[in-house]
Amino acid sequence: MSKSRAERRHHHERMLNKVKKFFWYKNWSSGEEHKDQHQRRMAETRKPCSCHMCGNPRKHHKDKLTMQEKKMNEYEIE
Repeated sequence: MSKSRAERRHHHERMLNKVKKFFWYKNWSSGEEHKDQHQRRMAETRKPCSCHMCGNPRKHHKDKLTMQEKKMNEYEIE
């Protein structure tokens, strides 16, 4: 069963309120328009940007294995 539009709106508003409580938004130096746009994006994705610290580690560190891959390699060796 798919979610109703009201339920999606409710969850979006809930996440917006959660994002607004982040400590680094209290001293925001950019304009209000940019702040609102960034808050909406954060409410949907929960990632501030796609840099190597915030984004997907597999995208930036292709040679490194994930924990699951490391465990699987250890299991195969034994």
